[in-house]
Amino acid sequence: MKKLFVALVVVLASTMVQKADAQLLDFEGMPPYKLGLTVGLNVPTFSASGYDYTVGLNAGVDLMLDASDIFDNTFGRAVVRYSMKGATGPDPIHLDGLASAPKTHFTTHYIEIPVHYGYAWYLDSDWTIMGETGPYLALGLGGTARPDDDNVFESHSFFHSHDASHWDVGWGLQCSLLYDQQWQVHVAYDWGFKNMNDCFLQNNGLSVGLTLYFEY
Repeated sequence: MKKLFVALVVVLASTMVQKADAQLLDFEGMPPYKLGLTVGLNVPTFSASGYDYTVGLNAGVDLMLDASDIFDNTFGRAVVRYSMKGATGPDPIHLDGLASAPKTHFTTHYIEIPVHYGYAWYLDSDWTIMGETGPYLALGLGGTARPDDDNVFESHSFFHSHDASHWDVGWGLQCSLLYDQQWQVHVAYDWGFKNMNDCFLQNNGLSVGLTLYFEY
C-alpha cells in the first residue's frame, strides 16, 4: 500500500513538473503580453457598522504581461477601469452618532488602476487557474449622497458635501479561470487603506467579472 502511494505521488509530481514547463499563458512565439477588455459588478460598502452593500458596474482595459523571466508561470497585470461604488446607511454629518443619523444612499465613481503579480496553474490545454495580488490607486470622479427621506428630493455631491478625499489606495486579491487563452472569469476583493474623511472609514468591496483578451 505504501509503495502504491509513493508511486502515485511520483507520477503526480512528474505530471506537475511537465505541466509547469509549459507556457501556461501561451506567450511562446507571441508578444509577451495579452490585451483585453474587462467588465463586471462591484458589491462594495464602507468599512463601518450600519452600512449595507450596493451593486455597481466596473469596466476597463486589461493588460497581462509575461513575467516568466522572474519566476516560471508568473505574470503581471495592470488594469485601468471605471468603477462605481457606494453604500446605504446612516449619514453621520447630520446628527451625532451613526445609529441616529438618517439613512442615505451613497454612490461614488472612480477611475481605478490595480497592479498585480500572480501565478498560473495549468489544468489542461484549455483551462488555467490564476491567482494574483497587488495594490491599487483610485481617483474619485464624482458621487452623490441621496437621503432616504420623502421630504428631501435632491442629491448632494458626495465628495464636496462630506469633505471626502478624491484619492483612494488599497490592496486587492483576485482568483480567476482562463479558458482557451482568451476568456477569463474572475472574483476579486479589495481593501481600502485610506480614510475617505473624518466620518467614513475605508472602501471595501467584492467584485466579479469577465475579461476577453484579443487574439493576435
